[in-house]
Amino acid sequence: MSRGAAALSVPVPKYYVITNVLRQAFAKFDRGDRVPSEIQLATQFGVSRVTIQRALAQLVDDRVIVRLQGKGTFYAGEGRKGDVQAISGALESLMIYENGASARVLSKSCSREVPVDVRTYLALQDGDEVVSFRRVALVDKEPLAYIVNYLPRDIGMKLYDDDEALTHSPIAYLMREKHGISLVRAEQTIDAVLAEPEVARALDFAIGSPLLRIERTLYTKQERPIQFTRSWYRSDRHKYAVTLSDWTGETADKRKRAAAGDKDRRMRRGVATLRPLNLS
Repeated sequence: MSRGAAALSVPVPKYYVITNVLRQAFAKFDRGDRVPSEIQLATQFGVSRVTIQRALAQLVDDRVIVRLQGKGTFYAGEGRKGDVQAISGALESLMIYENGASARVLSKSCSREVPVDVRTYLALQDGDEVVSFRRVALVDKEPLAYIVNYLPRDIGMKLYDDDEALTHSPIAYLMREKHGISLVRAEQTIDAVLAEPEVARALDFAIGSPLLRIERTLYTKQERPIQFTRSWYRSDRHKYAVTLSDWTGETADKRKRAAAGDKDRRMRRGVATLRPLNLS
């Protein structure tokens, strides 16, 4: 196994785990995109080429990828799927650093080389620079979440050299409290994914293990998107809690009093209250 590779320690065949991780990863591709080579994948996963070949063969059988003689291997699925998730809630942040919690800054950059979907979320042009921070959220010195923040250059550079603050404070908090940037809403999606190598290494978790992934875009009063965050949470250390009220959002006594005064009152829609979760 190559140095630094995350271990595959789940009780199923390695090729099976890799097949499912690749299936998930390739779903982010556009149809016709070239798939990484067997050597690249073997290095990334820390396994033999034979294992990778078996995983790719399964994906060929499932018509997820196609091999063209003399040209390479290409994604043949349904196109990019990352944009079809529904918004499930708007939270201010996903991490409040308290009770033994902090963050370790793994890397940061200011570059024009960022994923296409990030530019879309931030409404940026092709030539615009984007600041990114990669951090691991720690609770009692144990990894809880791997968090990647993307910000437009003019916003991100305000925080770029403040490593101390990035270690102890959520970025949303720093923008609001230190730089006076008002954040009024967030769009957020939540789904379950399998741990890919980069994320598994950061979280000290087995490749292919289940994770909770949260993607969130923050907006200012002017409706400008100024931060896109992609976070992966260890499923053995994190819960997402939702508290539901009764269907009217009122107590039984209040309902009886309201019904007495207005027999024709229609039942209102249910109210879902999100319990605040550590926002970043």
